[in-house]
Amino acid sequence: MALTYNKVDIRGVAFKDVLGEVLFSNNTLEEGLVTFAEDIKANTIFTDTGHTVTLQQYTSGAPTPMGNIGIQDTLVTPKKFTAYDEFNMEDLRTGRFSRDMKPGAWNMTSTEFEAAVLNGITPYVSLAAEQLFWNAATAATKAAVAALTADDTNPAAISTAQQAYVAAAPVGLSDGIITKLIFNNWGTPSVGARKRVIGTTITSANIFVEYGKAYTSTPPVVLHNKIDKPFIYAPYSHLAMINQFNSANTYKSDVFVVDMVNQRYFFQGLEIKFVPVPENCILISSKKHLVWCTDLTDDLLYVEIMKKQNNADDMFYKFVFLQECHVRNQKFQTLYLG
Repeated sequence: MALTYNKVDIRGVAFKDVLGEVLFSNNTLEEGLVTFAEDIKANTIFTDTGHTVTLQQYTSGAPTPMGNIGIQDTLVTPKKFTAYDEFNMEDLRTGRFSRDMKPGAWNMTSTEFEAAVLNGITPYVSLAAEQLFWNAATAATKAAVAALTADDTNPAAISTAQQAYVAAAPVGLSDGIITKLIFNNWGTPSVGARKRVIGTTITSANIFVEYGKAYTSTPPVVLHNKIDKPFIYAPYSHLAMINQFNSANTYKSDVFVVDMVNQRYFFQGLEIKFVPVPENCILISSKKHLVWCTDLTDDLLYVEIMKKQNNADDMFYKFVFLQECHVRNQKFQTLYLG
């Protein structure tokens, strides 16, 4: 059985709380930081448009066609994931979880174990799904990106930092958001793809300058969109760096704006959202362009616990969910990666 229990045989009392080691919740789901497309099982078409309109002098005769009507279809099929493990309640019989087992040799069920431990697996599954959503890369994408020639001087090419990121990314059944911005939906980087910013190692000393590089590289139409204000997506480590930077520059005006009451951080009017993207990575994007495709987001919160078979006491837990990510209109995304 895959139950590791470093127990102390119950002698007296046990402290009421069972403390897990998950430090971060799934911010992407809980705060709605991206767009969620539910009830997607297979073969859903996402359509993006990009048009060119040219004004010309009026003529009473037949005008000359000018401009371009651009339409891009992308087929998205979420992958099906499961989290599954087995255990035996017999392993709990002499530890703290025996306290709420009913009398009788047949009774080995601990409601405390199910509530405190098994239900505590849910945030681990949710965090694993969030990691894959942002960071994963398939084996095929890793091989394809490794075969490309990196060029740090050509914005339409792949950079050495981007190539290194994909090589180090966790292997997944599908590519994550950052991987798709590097190696886009059409198979290779292109001029119509994301805005690329060559970055460096971000520290508390240079974080304001580096955020400025990403900010000034973002298309003005994105920055000045009052209806659909973009976010700055950044790694968790930047929160401490921003606080340190502000502390060291107390009497300067060029600092990050922080709402300490609500724990909200801003740069040049754009709110910063901390998510599990890699170090030295900044993404400026509208949430409507980043899509979490699934059947139901509630699937990540539902765990099935029961016996493996009726004539045995072995048990299992199981999660099943669908997931895929999609990036819309990549030309409006700015990816900083150092």
